[in-house]
Amino acid sequence: MRTVVDKELADWAVAHRRYLHENPELSGQEYETCAYIRRCLEKLQIEILDYPAPNLVGFLPGTEGQKTIALRADIDALPIVEEGEKPYLSKVAGIAHVCGHDGHTAILLAE
Repeated sequence: MRTVVDKELADWAVAHRRYLHENPELSGQEYETCAYIRRCLEKLQIEILDYPAPNLVGFLPGTEGQKTIALRADIDALPIVEEGEKPYLSKVAGIAHVCGHDGHTAILLAE
């Protein structure tokens, strides 16, 4: 089976994932992460519903009378020291996205 992925979209998602990975925030403290995602959604002209920070809901209306689909991604990181050699390690001491939430968020932004 051959999978075709748009290289530009893949590069875009990787860049967002790396930014989120480098700038983790703990649960309930994701204010900068939400501001970053908000800017991305605004550039994509996606409606943002009114919820108190650090919550964020983008709304893409579907077809009237059809089923609604909700997509969700956690954005919090963990209180853990990241180790390794990657050029995009966490820049925040003692907090890291070792749980994959940065990847989940980048994938949804790329949808």
